[in-house]
Amino acid sequence: MAAWFSRSVGRDQIGGVVCSTDRTALRGGKELIWPILACPARLGGNIICRVANNPSTDKKRFGVRPLLYLFYAVPLLIVLGVCGYLAYNRLAHKPAPVREISAKPFATVKINDLTANLFTQGAALQPSGNDLFIEFRDPHGKLVDTGEVSFELDLHMPGMVMHSIGKVLPTSTPGQYRTTVEPQMAGQWTAKITISGPQGKAEANLPVKVM
Repeated sequence: MAAWFSRSVGRDQIGGVVCSTDRTALRGGKELIWPILACPARLGGNIICRVANNPSTDKKRFGVRPLLYLFYAVPLLIVLGVCGYLAYNRLAHKPAPVREISAKPFATVKINDLTANLFTQGAALQPSGNDLFIEFRDPHGKLVDTGEVSFELDLHMPGMVMHSIGKVLPTSTPGQYRTTVEPQMAGQWTAKITISGPQGKAEANLPVKVM
């Protein structure tokens, strides 16, 4: 690479880099301070170098920077959009209404020396969306824990039998249980309640109308 040195201003030029020990002799470009060991024309001390601005490089840098901004902005906008959507749903949509259970049982059956009372939203079960509560009471009217409880519905039709089984779970009150049943069809069904626990193992059947 060719290099030349001008004694009048004390500067060296190597390619597009102009070096000088006199700051006032250099104009424009970017200023870099190098040890003179880095400049082939001089040895010892420090020199001041200026690199001329490259228009093509500036144009490339100007084109890349907006892309970098866009690269980081898009994920942030997506996250903000999702958060806004969830917040809107929480504020604009009301929670599902609470199903009120009737205070009067729609069916009652004896099982051993206990009485099983069945409660739901109204006076009868519906084809879908039934919250069913079952409680067991002794002859004195006291709630009794019966251990595990199962509940099944059967609908007998010519040539076939339909079944609806609800998983029975204990509530926080001993002797009271809850389940959900979906008969899917109106008609006269047969319910079967089975208990297995401190009161022994027993079952009882009772007619249940689905309206």
